[in-house]
Amino acid sequence: MFALAHVGEQADHMELVDHKVDMGWAQSQLATTCDFEPTSFFWTHFSGGLNHQAVHHLFPWMIHTHYPAVSQIIKRVAKKFDVDYREYPSIVVALRSHFQFLYNMATIA
Repeated sequence: MFALAHVGEQADHMELVDHKVDMGWAQSQLATTCDFEPTSFFWTHFSGGLNHQAVHHLFPWMIHTHYPAVSQIIKRVAKKFDVDYREYPSIVVALRSHFQFLYNMATIA
């Protein structure tokens, strides 16, 4: 689950400048995570809500059954403040992005 949510083409991999990130904590959580299968009842429960990675990072104490509703609120607030909310429509697309990212990193080296 970690790889799909953090190691893909959409997730930012921020560089520190003087040991600091150039954005706030909440924005950095949205920048470095990607949800997958956001409408899937199966993935929400099978993964314990880790398919809603942004909510998991912003509200780690919240029970995962609330994640789908809370993610809609976060999307609206993110849009209002022009912050990207990243998600993959399916696990297949998330896997493809993950392996494409790994391929890209391997060819750079």
